[in-house]
Formats: sequence, C-alpha cells, structure tokens
Amino acid sequence: MSALSSVASPVKTSPEVPKPPTWSPVLDLTAEDIANLKQIRERLADLLAPDSILPGAAEARKMQDDNALLRFIMARPTVEAAASMFRESSAWRAEQDVEEIMRSHAGIPEDPRIRRAMSAFYSTVLTKESTRTHAGGPVMLELCGSVDLTGIARENMIDDLCKCYTYYVETVWRAVRSIGGRTRATCIVDVKGASYGHVRHVGIIKRFATIGSLNYPEVIDRVAICRGPWFLSAAWKVVSPVLPEATRDKVKIFGADYLQELQKYVPEHVIPSVMGGTCFAGDEQEEDDEAGLLRNNRAQPVSKT
Repeated sequence: MSALSSVASPVKTSPEVPKPPTWSPVLDLTAEDIANLKQIRERLADLLAPDSILPGAAEARKMQDDNALLRFIMARPTVEAAASMFRESSAWRAEQDVEEIMRSHAGIPEDPRIRRAMSAFYSTVLTKESTRTHAGGPVMLELCGSVDLTGIARENMIDDLCKCYTYYVETVWRAVRSIGGRTRATCIVDVKGASYGHVRHVGIIKRFATIGSLNYPEVIDRVAICRGPWFLSAAWKVVSPVLPEATRDKVKIFGADYLQELQKYVPEHVIPSVMGGTCFAGDEQEEDDEAGLLRNNRAQPVSKT
C-alpha cells in the first residue's frame, strides 16, 4: 500500500478512530525558550488548572506540552499575546468540538453529509519517515484547483467543508508534535483547474485560512502554490491581508519551474505523478483509491440535491 496518512477521504476500509496522540519533546530548548514557557504557563495558570471550568479549559490542558506552547510563543511577538491566542484557540476548539470532528470524520463516516463534504474536499498528509520533507516534516498535498466552490456555496456546505479542513489541519498539528522538535510541514497546493469562480468564492478560502492561522500556529514552514492560472495573484491580494505577516511570508507562488523549486524542499518521490513527481506512479499505488484521487488531480464535483 502507499505511504499515505489519509485526511479527508471517504474510501477507507474501516471506520478507525484515531488513537490518543503522544507528543515528542523539544530537545533544543534555549534559555529564552525555557523562560518564555515558564511565563506563559504562569499567565495560563487559571486555564490549565486541573479543576478549571473556564471556557476551553479541557482543550487547553491537552495542549500544555512544551511543543504546543512553544508554537504559540513563536507565532506572536510577546508571551502575553501568545497566551491570549492560546486562550482563544482553546475556546474555539471546545466550541467546534474538535475531538468529535476527529472521531466523526475518521475512516468511512456514517453521516452521508460528511461523506459528501469529504468527497468535495480532498487533501492528504504524508507523515511516514520515508515521505517527509528534507527537513523531516510532514508533507501536505492539497487539490485546491479541482474543488467545486460554486457547488459548495450553492448546496450550503461551507460549514461542512470547514469541519473537513479542521480535520485536515488537526491531523497535521498532531503529526508535527508527535515527530517532535521544531518540526513543521511543507504544504504543496496544486491549483491546476482553478477557474475564475474560485475568485468569486474567495470568502470560503478566507475562512479556511483563518482556521489555520488562528488555531494551528507554526505548523507549516512553507506553502508552495503550483500550476496556477493568471488570476491567482489577484486572488492572493484579496486573501493575504487577513493573514499574519509571518504566514504571508511562508507562501511561495511558483511558475513553470515549480518542480525544480519543490525538490529543494521535498524529495521527488513524494510529489504526485500528475505534477511531475513519482508519488502514486507505481503499480502498487494503482489499487489505492486515495492515490487515484490525487493521481487524477480531482476532487469530486458537488451535485445538486
């Protein structure tokens, strides 16, 4: 089988619920890191207390490891701002019930509406050691160009897609913390097939971007956008202002030489064959439906109900 860790696919053979994750330590903490971690824990003491009933307290206690807290600290200019971000994210996680999203979207979901949303939004995270970036992080593959945003908006599926996206980025969040250290992912976004309709529905893309930037800090090292149409730069001008400066700086839009640029960050065997790499190109992957979706570079169109 392929080395995929499926994130938003309706083709799993069993509805397995993700096991409770374990977090690897950050082994290269500096004196400044240690001081900042102590300070943020002091600022969050009321929220992290075992008996705290503050909004998001239960979720906060799941993220009190050094690996998670350090990412919040890295994402904000001050520890005070990082603590505020952590509180807001913990409350958001409780409100969205992220644990239930992870349960309900795993394997083949029982809910037909979730299955429908997953077929419309397809992305994958490669987490095994043999399929990581040159720096050792996970690889995220997104098929944005074939996502039917017009159908999603028409069928009132935006909230459903946001849950699929939450499942996707939560999987990455858990992966980088499990690998340990200051590991971050590289995200390859294939926008081949995008039409001007994607620009008309840029509000949906903004919602996705907000979920990631406000609740999953320092998860992604870079975003490589490839095979884009001429109007991509215009769309980026609309979306980028809602993102933190540090996030904007991570985005790279590659032209015709995208394959050469991608291989600076990831090995060729994790780049999909439809993009010029060798991932999913062998006979072994031909039987893998998940690989087939990526190999064909298509998410499923949204039919009218």
